[in-house]
Amino acid sequence: MVDEKAVGRVVLAGQRVNDANARLTDQIVIGPGLRKVGGEVRVTKCGVLRQQEVENRPAVYWVDALGKRYTPAVGDFVVSIVAKKLGKLT
Repeated sequence: MVDEKAVGRVVLAGQRVNDANARLTDQIVIGPGLRKVGGEVRVTKCGVLRQQEVENRPAVYWVDALGKRYTPAVGDFVVSIVAKKLGKLT
């Protein structure tokens, strides 16, 4: 079972979010940003842990990622320069 205290809080990659004393059951659904490793639920993306419970269905847990796609801006550092570009590969 996922620790209820962690729901709604910021979690970091690698953090364990299941209760140490509880065993995992098939009564929860692990969504994006979470992974089951052995008997633990670990975070794979930084963000806010969310939960959705619907009557007569298992609880669903996922991480609402804070990081979005990079948008370049004037003044950003250049790490590399594209020297050549090929057409689309299909």
